[in-house]
Amino acid sequence: MDDRIFNYSIVSLRGGYVFAGNVVCRNENEVVLKNARQLWFWDGAADLHNLADYGVHDPENCKFSHPVPQAKLAGLIGIYPVTDFATESIMAVPPVAEDAASGLVLYWGAEPGGQEA
Repeated sequence: MDDRIFNYSIVSLRGGYVFAGNVVCRNENEVVLKNARQLWFWDGAADLHNLADYGVHDPENCKFSHPVPQAKLAGLIGIYPVTDFATESIMAVPPVAEDAASGLVLYWGAEPGGQEA
């Protein structure tokens, strides 16, 4: 895996999954994120490029998970570095309540070391 550490980034995965976090390492198919959050819905950005550049419009109208310390994610499609302005806006989104998240698919992939999450 690539040893470079990136700033806060948005990653897209096969199946339409989207996460935000600090990239620890990556290869052509997988990425490891620290402080990873799954993003289900965001308000005020037309696409991931826009979200990475400008952040969200209304944090209260977004659906993001609680952050987890680390996640190894498979099916990597793209990595979008996030501006400082957008990072602040994404961090301002409160995590969805447990009951609100029950209908949403949470995908963390395998933990480092090959153990399933």
